[in-house]
Amino acid sequence: MPKENLFVDRIKSIGYAFRGAWLLVRTESSIQIQVVIACIMTLVGFYFEISKTEWILQIFAIA
Repeated sequence: MPKENLFVDRIKSIGYAFRGAWLLVRTESSIQIQVVIACIMTLVGFYFEISKTEWILQIFAIA
């Protein structure tokens, strides 16, 4: 069996990660709540026009 290209392997890995994240969001209620809160806080950030530094802090807090 020929070894696949490193780039193809990375793309597949990213696909698996997104599928796993989507499965997590669909099945875990606590994660669903966190996603909703993250979306609300992002919209609030746009509404209040927060600074770049505040965006960085918000991204860290959400992550």
